[in-house]
Amino acid sequence: MRSHGDAEENDKSDDVQILDVRRSGDQQVPHEVTLQAIASLLDQKLDPVHKLARELRDDLSRFKTSVREEFRSMGLRVSNIEGYKAETCSKIAELEKEVANIKLSINTSGNTPATKANPIDHHSNIVVGNIPGEATFEAAKAWLTKHCLSYRIEPPAETYTKGPYAGLIFAKCVSPTQRDSILSSIRTLHNSTSSVPKTWAKIDKPLNARTVESTLMAMKRMLVEWEYPRSIVDIDLDTCTLSVGRKEIVQVSVDSFSLQLKWVDGELEKWEELQSSDELADIQSKAQARLDKAKGYMANKKGMGKGEGPQ
Repeated sequence: MRSHGDAEENDKSDDVQILDVRRSGDQQVPHEVTLQAIASLLDQKLDPVHKLARELRDDLSRFKTSVREEFRSMGLRVSNIEGYKAETCSKIAELEKEVANIKLSINTSGNTPATKANPIDHHSNIVVGNIPGEATFEAAKAWLTKHCLSYRIEPPAETYTKGPYAGLIFAKCVSPTQRDSILSSIRTLHNSTSSVPKTWAKIDKPLNARTVESTLMAMKRMLVEWEYPRSIVDIDLDTCTLSVGRKEIVQVSVDSFSLQLKWVDGELEKWEELQSSDELADIQSKAQARLDKAKGYMANKKGMGKGEGPQ
């Protein structure tokens, strides 16, 4: 059990004193060191650290400001480049339009006939289908315009339908560059969406060109089904010919709404099994039926605008 004297001794021991023992003769002089004195000493020692921290903070602030300015400047440069690109594409489209007009003028004047080396581009029109959520022609037209602008493409010069609106719109482009840009953008949209049916677009070729192409494709499928290797059966849409093993077999054309097959290879022209086959007869009859239908329509609607009938 602790005595009263022990308690007093312990209470006094709680009052801590630091003795600075210095010799001055034979005397010892105690000096108290207070918490305030310790704090002041620490402040003096930490002043360089505080100064360094402030300098680091200021440097960081200046760096952040510099980075923001650099990114802002970079954004302006990118914006300017995009603007130059759009302007350049527009000028190229105008130039191609002028060149096409010059070619058309030369060929229609009879001075220079249209050839494979000097063609007239009749394929700058496109057809777009499965436009999402648009039930009217005006809504579909507005969708196509908005789509082009979102891809920084100049909208088509003209948008129209062929007969009553049935989910398809047709657009006239001023140049192959504009046409290809719109087709590419819609293919990008087609590949990036999971909705069904997907929006699609392709070149709207004239009736004669479509008929020739579909006939050649059907004849190629026929030969492949007859066990000709697919790799040796080729189609050339520029010359409208079908070749087997690099040897031209037949040339397809349309003249006055009549399908024409010109057999280049005499052996196949005399091949009875081919010439009398149901497959070849079916290909010819289907193509001619489309031509006859178009001919009848044009005869009944002579003088009708392109926005009112098939082409």
